[in-house]
Amino acid sequence: MQLATALMLGVPFEELGIEELYNGQPEYTVKAPVFSHIKLPGLSAVLSPEMMSTGEVIGSSRDSSLAMQKALDGASQQLASLKGGGTIFITEASLPLIDEKFWKDQGFAFQTETATPFEEWLKTDDKKAYIDLVPDPDKIQAAAAAVHRLHVWTRTETIGAFQEHVKAINGNTKGVLVQ
Repeated sequence: MQLATALMLGVPFEELGIEELYNGQPEYTVKAPVFSHIKLPGLSAVLSPEMMSTGEVIGSSRDSSLAMQKALDGASQQLASLKGGGTIFITEASLPLIDEKFWKDQGFAFQTETATPFEEWLKTDDKKAYIDLVPDPDKIQAAAAAVHRLHVWTRTETIGAFQEHVKAINGNTKGVLVQ
């Protein structure tokens, strides 16, 4: 954790002596957070879908993408399945910030407040994820999506990771995802 923090603060990789700490493990290891309302069924997510995680799962593989997929798969077990598509509610302000074509090619359709009110979308059977990259300070919709055990994405980095995950579970990538 200290090395990761130092890297984030701009300390050059070479100055950290990370190579000296390498134990020879031939695999990548990725940790993904698991939040209280996912880990403990019945616990309300109303506090905030962005609350601190209360645990994590680890994915490990010789391929970094596959390690990421394993971790995300483990962390998402009690959330809506992203296999085979569905609908994603996205705020109007977030729409220009994502790769719309990718998600449509994977079988997803987007809903916005203009097309379908959020409360109506929550009643549909094919809802999968909620995206708000310019979050409302009240986070009312994000909290409601989390209560419904949907994926709630508020950062482009998270969406990028899940794009790789969706490609893997829908068979659009090389390698084998062990589930």
